[in-house]
Amino acid sequence: QQARKQIEEIKGRVDQAVGDAVRRPQELAAADEAEPALSASHKGKKTFESAPPPPPPPPPDESDIMQGTDFAEEEREVSKTESRHSRMQRSRGSEEYKGSKASSKAKSEKSLEADLSSSESESQGDDWPPKPPILRFRAQCQFSTQFKGEEQMAKERAARKAKEDKMKQLQGGHDKIEDYTLTWVNIYFKLEIETENQFEAAFPLILLSMIDVIYVKKVRWHQVDWNAGYLHALHKNHILLENIWREVNMDKLRDFRADNTDMRIENTVTASIPEKLDFLKQVKRWFDMRVRHSDEYNPIARRTEIERQVRITGRVMKFPSWMLYDKEAVQASRAAKPEPKKRTG
Repeated sequence: QQARKQIEEIKGRVDQAVGDAVRRPQELAAADEAEPALSASHKGKKTFESAPPPPPPPPPDESDIMQGTDFAEEEREVSKTESRHSRMQRSRGSEEYKGSKASSKAKSEKSLEADLSSSESESQGDDWPPKPPILRFRAQCQFSTQFKGEEQMAKERAARKAKEDKMKQLQGGHDKIEDYTLTWVNIYFKLEIETENQFEAAFPLILLSMIDVIYVKKVRWHQVDWNAGYLHALHKNHILLENIWREVNMDKLRDFRADNTDMRIENTVTASIPEKLDFLKQVKRWFDMRVRHSDEYNPIARRTEIERQVRITGRVMKFPSWMLYDKEAVQASRAAKPEPKKRTG
């Protein structure tokens, strides 16, 4: 733009010089014609000579014009670079603005926290007595025990003790049991029960086996928990025994009525070893009277069939160590393919 201005100024000067050169002869001729008239009219008066005209400016050189064009091109390149720098500065400025905004926000939050802490410290210094610390849940539970009555606390202690005793049931001794009824059970049902712990775990399974001989297909063996060494399995098997005991109306029989015996099937879970042996004798007496009218019973073959029935339901079972079974027959049953379903119609 500056080069263009310079070129225009030079052109204006040249045009002005050319015009002056053209007008100068005409003005001189007009002045020569007007001199006699002026001399006649103004005699005695001193005339002032006109000042000579200024010399015309020199014409512009081609080198100056070329320099002007070069200067214009340089100015354009400078303007382009300045525009690029301005864009980059704008983008950087926006990023810096965002960062400064986030930093200012963090600083403001820190200042607010510092003000709050200072105000809290001032308020704590002013308030008296100080507030007690917040109690934890355990401390609150312990603190609330004093509001319970003595009767409620006694009931809770009794329930807690009963639960602890129940958890210790399968932790009985490993002393051997010498009893005629238990020996008969081991021989008839092909078992190897010797210790008190084994007898505790096997007691509901023994009674279910006796009921299965008399009432065929009444015992739901797929609901039995075969992990007999665990406490949860013992309680689950006792619940199943109580349900099946009521389904076959065992409580209505003469040997198990309340007039003839004090032991109930519900109380066998917490009963002692001698009490369970006495109850097993009563069940054996009933079993001897009814087994004459039932079919022949093979405990090994029956267990193979039980394993197949349980496997059909999708469960995996393993017989306890004190229960005998035919391993080869069980493996053959597991390896056998299921029979195809018969189409009707």
